[in-house]
Amino acid sequence: MNDLSPNLFNALFEFHPRDGHTPKENFLSEAFAYVLRTCNEARDAWLSLALGQSAKSKQFEVTTRQTERDEESVAVFPDMRISGVLTQGKPFDLYSEHKWDSPCDPEQIRKYLKVAQQHGNHCCLAFVGASHRQKKEAECSDARMKGKAFLWADVFQALELLPTKPDDILVQFLDFMRTHGLSPGRAIDLTTMVAFIQSSDFLTTLEHCANKLNDDFDWDFFPKRYRSEEGRAVTNRWGRMAIEFTTPQWKPTITVGFLVDERDHKVSFVNRQKGIDLLLRIEASPSDQKNIGPALAELDRKRKKLSGRAASALLFREGGNGNTHSLLIVRSCLGNVIEKAATQQEQLEAIYQTLKGWGEILFADAALEKAFKQAGLDSGM
Repeated sequence: MNDLSPNLFNALFEFHPRDGHTPKENFLSEAFAYVLRTCNEARDAWLSLALGQSAKSKQFEVTTRQTERDEESVAVFPDMRISGVLTQGKPFDLYSEHKWDSPCDPEQIRKYLKVAQQHGNHCCLAFVGASHRQKKEAECSDARMKGKAFLWADVFQALELLPTKPDDILVQFLDFMRTHGLSPGRAIDLTTMVAFIQSSDFLTTLEHCANKLNDDFDWDFFPKRYRSEEGRAVTNRWGRMAIEFTTPQWKPTITVGFLVDERDHKVSFVNRQKGIDLLLRIEASPSDQKNIGPALAELDRKRKKLSGRAASALLFREGGNGNTHSLLIVRSCLGNVIEKAATQQEQLEAIYQTLKGWGEILFADAALEKAFKQAGLDSGM
């Protein structure tokens, strides 16, 4: 790679604060520009959208944060400029201003329009915003902005509709936009809506099961310090309906139960098509993980056995385990655990035996508790 080759990391490193923009917008603009520099199909899709006609570029240059001068020779900094020649031989020059979480500035748009006007009729300005309000304010700022104001959702759709995605960076950019609410989103689905209403009954059932597990089954395969009456409770928080076996200062805490939402625990369901996960999690605050090495080494040793009894067993900071509180998170699809059980009691037995098997692997030989003590996770005991 030579110095002139597009490099996203170098471009991001050159960020500098400026009025009316946020770091999020700077990041988004530079990522968008990189996609347009490196993917011909994406660049032509954006040009076609912004110019209002099918466009393919034969020659092009993409710049960001380039200093321009208005009629009074005052420096202005449009977010991006693409200039060059279309395949028909026509020159084009497109400035664009991007907004995400800062408001549209009509005066700024008018200044950029004056700069564009100085370059001739082949030069124009486009605006891209995250909200309909931003788009409307841009359109109303000047008559020349009619048909030149877009949503990031419009950009997403133009890129998503490409028949092939020749560049992995384009796929990643679309995923980034989708993750951060910059895509059109999904229409309300009636089946999902009805399922949401009915899910309250499902959560009630899970809560009942968690309480039955807590009250009717013996948990003495966990060391005594986790089983105090004041530290043990069924909770519904952080996307899980579970029994928490807490120790003083959570050094550490064991949680067993049902994972109903992936977001907080930052994992993906084992088998989303079949349902939620049965969960065992050992967790501790990141501030208490300074000497975590001995505990992780022992958990890794235990994990080899757990992998034969669970669908997933992920260690701290391992790929797929994005929550920094999770020293270990063990899961199986709940549907698989209870698929042969006909009654609730049979289901509870199947769930308990699965959790017991995991717990015995972890604690039966007392080595893990010794490792926790070495790591300072013994609650001062």
